[in-house]
Amino acid sequence: MPDPGDMLLLAKLGRAVGSSANYTTLTKLAADGRGSTGTLTKMSHFDAGTVASMTLNPDDGNSGTTTGTMNFTSPGSLFISRIAGRFQNFTWTESTDDFNLLTIGGSQDYTATITISSGFPGLDTVTITGKFHEAGFSDGFNDHVTGYNTNKSDNFNYGDAG
Repeated sequence: MPDPGDMLLLAKLGRAVGSSANYTTLTKLAADGRGSTGTLTKMSHFDAGTVASMTLNPDDGNSGTTTGTMNFTSPGSLFISRIAGRFQNFTWTESTDDFNLLTIGGSQDYTATITISSGFPGLDTVTITGKFHEAGFSDGFNDHVTGYNTNKSDNFNYGDAG
């Protein structure tokens, strides 16, 4: 929930939900933000709450897939469907993957599917990082929340699971 004094700009909401490419275009709260009119719509419905962490499930193995998920604490009722569900608001990367074992699929929103290559005979730890920053900008609609525009990471342990 936004705190008193937080600057919530309607045009930045328009950019976060994809109704405009900038934060100067006229944006209508219900029509552009919610995607429909006739229902009470509040700016707080789009609040991210807190960007708590990023987790991998599973976080070990030697083939198949794992899912990275950005975790939000107390998001508004429209945040997941209208903002977190857009790949343009997230960046996913991997590092320390010296053997090219993991591949992050393109166009990932608040969840990312990561493919794990099989066949490498050793053990390796790969760091997966997710970042929430609306439309790739540090000054987005949710720039007031804790964890916005901040890398959140988890480690994937390549090798025998368990």
